[in-house]
Order: sequence, then structure tokens, then C-alpha cells
Amino acid sequence: MARLARPAILRGMIRLFFLALMPVILLGLTACGSAPPVSEVVLAAESPTVTPGGMILMVLPTPTPVTPTPPPGPAPQAVPGYVLTVVAGSQTAVCPRPGNPRPPAAPAAYNLYTTAITQYLSAGGTVPMLGALLTEWGALDEGVGLVSDAYDLTGDGVYEVLVILADPFNAGIAPRPGQILIFGCHQEDYRLLYGSEYGPGFGIPTLLYVGDMNANAGTELVYVQQRCQSGSCVQAAQVLSWSAPNDGFIALNVDTVGSADGRFSIADLDNDRVQEIMIQGGGISSAMSAGPPRSSTTIWDWNGLNYVRALTRLDPPLYRIHVIHDADRALESGNGEEAIRLYREALDNPRLGTWQVPNEQFMLRGYAQFKLIVAYAYLEDDLAALDAHSVLMAEHTPGLPSYVYALVGDAFWSAYQATHNLHTACVAAATAASQNPQAVLFLNSYGPANRAYQVPDICTF
Repeated sequence: MARLARPAILRGMIRLFFLALMPVILLGLTACGSAPPVSEVVLAAESPTVTPGGMILMVLPTPTPVTPTPPPGPAPQAVPGYVLTVVAGSQTAVCPRPGNPRPPAAPAAYNLYTTAITQYLSAGGTVPMLGALLTEWGALDEGVGLVSDAYDLTGDGVYEVLVILADPFNAGIAPRPGQILIFGCHQEDYRLLYGSEYGPGFGIPTLLYVGDMNANAGTELVYVQQRCQSGSCVQAAQVLSWSAPNDGFIALNVDTVGSADGRFSIADLDNDRVQEIMIQGGGISSAMSAGPPRSSTTIWDWNGLNYVRALTRLDPPLYRIHVIHDADRALESGNGEEAIRLYREALDNPRLGTWQVPNEQFMLRGYAQFKLIVAYAYLEDDLAALDAHSVLMAEHTPGLPSYVYALVGDAFWSAYQATHNLHTACVAAATAASQNPQAVLFLNSYGPANRAYQVPDICTF
């Protein structure tokens, strides 16, 4: 860390030197023309980034999401899992006056860190020295933490100090607790403007994006934090924006923008000058109790008030139950032909995966064959429906666990033959499912990561 601290201190001295020369530089810029426009930079391993006017001290992760680094430091390294984007800015004021305060002693408890940092910065302490202190105290560690004054997040011309801390007193807890803290300076003193949630189950945040998210000419900040509860964990993104009327940062997402193990990135996907949040891969949970996983791509977009889920596109199914789910959705949306194709695939494709559910092979076959009767009836193909009913009754006989679907299917077909009315037939099927609860209980054996069924979902017409 000594190798990191010395260059950081040197950069601080250089920065003070250039601040003294700033009037001369500004006079030269006025004579030569206006400054170049601010540009957006997407960080990648081959794309070094310059953030004028700010400084960052960090411990490079191995591996963790990337963080921006101004020159003369090395180019940041891209790490799978996150894509960090940063928009360059410029500082027009300095607060407080630079000083040389005595380094404080290490806080005796984590809840004293905010006060220690606030007092040190208000006394004129520098960002490089703050980073060195936090490293010495164990709050910045190998692959963990960030100290930066590279961003004006409030639009007042003064750069805020952004700190990502790890709790040095609970390094053995998983996830290791930590926070993102934002300190702002006003009238020569710093104060805490924002602190992320802290406690058991809240991991160390990772910076994801700094820049204008919603075309409001402001600067938003997006970070990701692991949150765990009852053995289930999710990586959740939070979008922050400064609100002058509230004198604080507000969240621009009401719902949890999260995934168990997805890859987060931010980009303007539809060229509307608004940044979307994209999560690729990952399901609700990676735990076995959550059921068979299915990866997807989810897009969160700005609706004028909040970031909301705009689109979820499921990846091709690998498990038989997921083909059944797709077939049910197709039938419920009125696409009978696609539903039949998918029910057939669930019955005939030997490469589809199974899960640890008792009697899965027989039960899924029984359910798919029952739903074929419904799909053919919906298409008014009575002959094909009759054939499907015959196969169902012949294959799923009394004594087999899948016989419950023969009872449900026979109730549907009998009512349909008598009335030729889909709704009446579905009511009969639902009644049979209520009398044979295993028909629904089995479908709900695949954990919280998968669809949950109720009796009316057996037949929805």
C-alpha cells in the first residue's frame, strides 16, 4: 500500500500547484477559445479514461468491478460482472481550504468512521491521505474500497468525496459488511450527504455508473450492493440523484433492480438519451432451494418518475419444466399452435434437464398431455383433442402418481364434449384439481425462482 500512497500524495501536491496556477490557465483558455465539450467514456481494458479536476485513490480488485482512475495512473481493468461508465466533469470551486491536519487515530468502532472522516476532511485533509488512513485502519483492503473526489454530484461546482468502506471489525462475515458514503462541503465544512444501508446481510457496494441517467442535465450515481436474507442473496442496484428541495440524495428506483448473479451494465439501448440498466444472466437465486435456474436479460428504463422493469427476455430453456412454463404462457396468450409445439417438445425432447422433484418424469408427462387436450379444444380440433385424451387415459392409470392429471383431463373433456364451451370445461378441470390437490402442489415443487400455480391456473379459459 506504501507504493500506492506515495504517488497519491504526490498527485495531491501537484494538484495544489495547479490550483495556484488556475487563474493564469483560465486566462489562456479564454484567449484561445472555449474548452472542448464534455464526453461520455465507457471504461474497458483497452480504453484509458481521464476525469479532469478530480482524484481517485483505490485498491485494485482481484477480481471486482472496475473503478475510474485519472492520469497518471494505469488504465483500469475490465472485470466480468459489471460495466462501469463515467462522465467527465470539471470543478469550479474548492472547499474547504487545503490543510495539513494531524492524522486521527483509528476509530474504536465502525459507527465512528463517519465522524472521523467528516472531521478530517473539514480540517483540510486530502483524499490521498484519507485513502492511506483508511487502508491503515483496514477499511480499504485488497480488492475492496474506494476514495474519490472526482465527481460533482450535487451540481454546486464543488466535488463531493465518495468513499466505499469495508467494515474492518467484521471481516470474517459473509457478505462482509460495508457502505458507500458521500460527503459534501459547504461553507468550509464537510457533512455526510448519503450513506447506504449497513448491517448484517448488506455487502460492500460497488460503483457502477456516474453521469446523467435520465437526460435531466444532472449527475446520477449508480451502485450495486449484495443483500442477503434467510440464506438467499441478490445483487441490487440503486440509482441516486441529488434533490435540492430535499437537501439530499433520492433513489430513482422504487423496486429492487436486482439479480442473484447477473452482469450489470448501463447504456442508452434505444437512442433516446436516457440510460437503461441491463442485467444479463442470473436468476432469482443461485441456491438449490430456489429451483432450476433460468437465465434472462432484463431491461430497466426511466418512465419519467422512476426506473421500472421494461422488459425481461428469457434465455432458451434447459429444463423440461421451463418448456412447460413457456407452453402455458403461449396458451394463456392465445397462441395455441405454439403451445402445442412446446407441449410436444416437453414430451419428446430427451435432452431437456430434470430437477430433484419426486416422480417428475410421470407428472410432467401427465400434465403436458392434459394441456394438449385443452390446446386442441381451443383450436377447435376436436379429433386431435380426442386422440390426446385417449393417450392421457391409457398412459396414466389408477395407482400412478400422475393419475391426478388423468382425472383433471377427463373432467375437462367430459364437460367440453357436453357443452362445447371452453370456460365450462375449465371450471370442471379446476374442480377436479381442487379435489386432487397434488395436481397443483406438484407444479409448485420447483422453488421460488419458478412460476407459482393456483387452482385456476390449471385451465385459464
